[in-house]
Amino acid sequence: MTNRIAFIPLRSGSKRLPGKNTKLFCKEPLAWWAIRAAANATSIDRVVVAIDKPLLPVMTSLLSQRKDDDTSKVEIYLRSSKSARDGAYTEDVMLEWIGEEYEYPEHAADRFFLVQATNPFTISFHLDNALSVFEQDNSGSVLSCAPLNKFLW
Repeated sequence: MTNRIAFIPLRSGSKRLPGKNTKLFCKEPLAWWAIRAAANATSIDRVVVAIDKPLLPVMTSLLSQRKDDDTSKVEIYLRSSKSARDGAYTEDVMLEWIGEEYEYPEHAADRFFLVQATNPFTISFHLDNALSVFEQDNSGSVLSCAPLNKFLW
């Protein structure tokens, strides 16, 4: 049996755009677009949304209100205060959750998708296609990106 996991890290403490994960984008909270894409992807067995304590009531309410969407694959992981602090890297919460696989064998993944919640344009097809490319090309990893026509420095 495969265990293909989409991991979506969320944090409430954004300094540049406070509350960004719950701000509305096209009438839905920004994070919902990524959660829905992962939940609807046929290539994903489980969707783990890693949140900090301030987001717990918001995300619990959001998931309970989604009667038309399949949220049965979605589970909440309460990340530690260390991995949710300012200056914490995405890798911190990923390693924290993966590291628990020794205590919780269900955390072991055959395929691990890191899905960034700040991209509302990700759809389930993109995730399914990424797995197809990964397996077809026998790749070590797959990264999606888009061209940026902006001078950064």
